[in-house]
Amino acid sequence: MISPFSRPHVISHEYAEHSSVIKFIDALQGLTRLADLPDEAHARELGQSLFGQDSPADDKVAEIGDLLSAFDNGRLLGRDPPLPPDYAEIPREQVLSLPHYGGKGCAGLHIVPTDEVDGKLIDPPPPDFNPRPGTTPGLPACGTWTP
Repeated sequence: MISPFSRPHVISHEYAEHSSVIKFIDALQGLTRLADLPDEAHARELGQSLFGQDSPADDKVAEIGDLLSAFDNGRLLGRDPPLPPDYAEIPREQVLSLPHYGGKGCAGLHIVPTDEVDGKLIDPPPPDFNPRPGTTPGLPACGTWTP
């Protein structure tokens, strides 16, 4: 989380997705959750029956987090000063040099990826995943890839 109100040097392991932003805003501003609005129960029934979807997930899905674990409560409440901008700045010498941080990636920044447990990958990408499709399109590994 990059914010002047975040907790520095902390990794939140809370499960989050798009509706987590709505949950965060609801909690921060004391708003009625979208899922609790008067017409929402009927809309949820329609969404389920017509599209097989439950939404919004800002209240009724307990396992989805609200992002608050990434923020410092004192900063959010104005009791503590916000973090200075240099907490989010990347030194110019790092931006202008390749490979960044000596090619050590996350290890160079002392970050352990959250998709690893005891050094083992727990959430591997699908076989046809390509992080640079525009420059190295690669070959498809399964039937879902289309050129």
